[in-house]
Amino acid sequence: MKKTNIESIRKVAKQFLYLDPVPNEQLPFFLNHPFFNSNIIGTRDGTLLDITDEENLEKARKEISKEIDISSLFRLFMLIQDNYHLTFLKYIKDYMSKEDFAKFLAYAWVHSENPNQDTNVSIPMLRKWFRKADRESLMEKDELEYYNNLPDEVAVYRGVSVGRAEKDGLSWTCNRDTAEWFAHRFDRDNAKGYLLQGKVKKEDVFAYFNSRGEDEILCDSSKIYDLQRIGQVKKETIIENLILECCKSPKDRNEIKKYLQNKGYRVNSLAFYTKFLVEEGKLALTIPDKPKSKYQTFQTVSF
Repeated sequence: MKKTNIESIRKVAKQFLYLDPVPNEQLPFFLNHPFFNSNIIGTRDGTLLDITDEENLEKARKEISKEIDISSLFRLFMLIQDNYHLTFLKYIKDYMSKEDFAKFLAYAWVHSENPNQDTNVSIPMLRKWFRKADRESLMEKDELEYYNNLPDEVAVYRGVSVGRAEKDGLSWTCNRDTAEWFAHRFDRDNAKGYLLQGKVKKEDVFAYFNSRGEDEILCDSSKIYDLQRIGQVKKETIIENLILECCKSPKDRNEIKKYLQNKGYRVNSLAFYTKFLVEEGKLALTIPDKPKSKYQTFQTVSF
């Protein structure tokens, strides 16, 4: 049985250590780097080093290099920033036993904020890793028991929040309430998340994780069938509802446009919406015999 080669893994860790830190454009005092996430780091003796200075960066690297020399595999993963775990795994997997590979694949997955969108580890690569991973090492005892008791066909849900990938991700859940929370956690007035619902064969489920209380079903999303969207709000519907909200008291065209702009919507053809709402009986003209009057205002009838 293949054993984990910790010395080779330590060498890879040191290669990661000597990658150049990249400034974070959104957060000036933060960095993108496998071992550093800030310009200022603390050393063992309590000294604070500004690693934008080359000499201080080298001091920090030497101290961490010594730590790497005596670190276990678990300690190495603790030293490396969470968002680099999967990338690190990509370069050390050939030096790992199948048990350690599965164990740290699970660790890297659950500790990453958005592993489905890791630019260094593609979705097809993740599918391949999870499909071959030793399930007894991949999951905790209670998770494995739950996985083993899954039916042949599993109902799964995925909450798609604003700005996130739709159906290609591996992360789904068997808990609809959890999916609803993920769908709407970043909702805004002009953008809403939605729910995906589908079914997957147990043979295409890689794992069940619940360390974060999410009832996560990890599966091959390309194998999901009977897929449907639930609760997606169309842009047109949002605009119609905003117009009705605005016109609870009479408003003219300019007032409605200004209201929509304040809510994040620029509408080129307001007449398209007002005409539809009037025909639906939801909006009324205050000067009905002169619909194109420049003094025309609109008032909500039902909302």
